[in-house]
Amino acid sequence: MIIPKNNSSFKSNINLLQNINSITDNNIISNITKKDNKSLWGEIFGNVIDHKKDRNQSGYDSASVGIIFGYNTDINGNNYLNSSIFYNNSNIDGKMGSQTDNIKSVGLSLNHKIHKKDKSGLFNYNKLNLLYNIYNLQRNIYLGNEYRVAKADTEGNTVNIVTGLGYNISSNNSVNIIPKIEYQYYQDSISSYQESGANNLSLKVEGQDYNSHKLKIGIDLYSAKELVDKNSYFIYEPKLSLSFIKKIGGAKNQKTKISFLSQNQEFQIEMPNINDDYISINTSLSIYEKEKMPIFSIMYNGAFSKDMMSNSGSINLKYEF
Repeated sequence: MIIPKNNSSFKSNINLLQNINSITDNNIISNITKKDNKSLWGEIFGNVIDHKKDRNQSGYDSASVGIIFGYNTDINGNNYLNSSIFYNNSNIDGKMGSQTDNIKSVGLSLNHKIHKKDKSGLFNYNKLNLLYNIYNLQRNIYLGNEYRVAKADTEGNTVNIVTGLGYNISSNNSVNIIPKIEYQYYQDSISSYQESGANNLSLKVEGQDYNSHKLKIGIDLYSAKELVDKNSYFIYEPKLSLSFIKKIGGAKNQKTKISFLSQNQEFQIEMPNINDDYISINTSLSIYEKEKMPIFSIMYNGAFSKDMMSNSGSINLKYEF
């Protein structure tokens, strides 16, 4: 295969920000211990993606690991603010050996949630995520018995905006039920680049842009359970989120221009559409001893579509003051 066609870089960046949103959501919800809550937290997270191959695109596998640090504050009891910085390293391998790519990303996440002081009823939340990405790209070329490697370095950026509404319903058995609806916007760009190392098969590739508008509908379930013995007083906060994400607008039939360095002729190739419709499952458990810190949390986040399966996990430590 000469040119891998799977939009793996765009998909990897979007998946990263979906995981970042789940992590910051989990930290915002875990604020039961104090009314005027301020906290510092850190989290290590990892992700694996299995993307199927079909007649339109070459599949790929992806593995990534990252770290995030955040600060939360609750202003006047009804405005919750979160800011965090994060780093992620992702490796992408084409299923047919067509590519071996690496993406290093640094990012900033800003979140705001406004709610009633007792945290019941209707609330609004807004998010802004910014990514700067450094790409180390490797294209593996197989032509009969001949094998060549084309390499290139480039950069890009990703912007994600989210706004949503939720309604917190407290049931008689201390389980909070929260239906939510949100709008998501993604914009991702990769600068043009020029390959080296494959002689007359090295390519010059035009910069690419991708944007997507999505609608997310879901429900959160969470509660606080107490476990008391003679010497300690532990609190457990389990949480489960189920949601469906649907693409409602954005780029289609994305095209990019390429040319071989040894020729002046330019070609235009059509990339496969990115499937942005999927089901998301998120579950987490926070454990802490009352009046003592830190809070320890573990989280799993899964995203499933007809052509992709993404599994993420994370471990969090949080200190409230």
